[in-house]
Amino acid sequence: MVPVDLYYTHPRLAGIYDLGNAGAEARNFYLSLAGNSPRDILDLGCGTGLVCAAYAARGHRVTGADPPRAMLDVARSKPHGASVE
Repeated sequence: MVPVDLYYTHPRLAGIYDLGNAGAEARNFYLSLAGNSPRDILDLGCGTGLVCAAYAARGHRVTGADPPRAMLDVARSKPHGASVE
C-alpha cells in the first residue's frame, strides 16, 4: 500500500490522482457558485487543478494554491492550466 502523502508529492502518483478523484458533482457545485460573469477566484488546496481549469475555461481569472509541487505541475499541464496563476 502506498502512503497517502505520496499521492500528493510523488510526480507519477500525482499524475494519476484524478483517476480516482474526479468528483464531477463537487466540481459542478463549485462552478455554479462562481456563476457566468468573469470573476477573480482563489482556489486554496487546488490539487491537480480540476476545478481551476474548469473556472478558467469559463473565463474566470484563477489563482490556484497547493503545497505539493507535484500537484501544481499536473495542474499546469491541464487545458487552460497556463492561464491559471
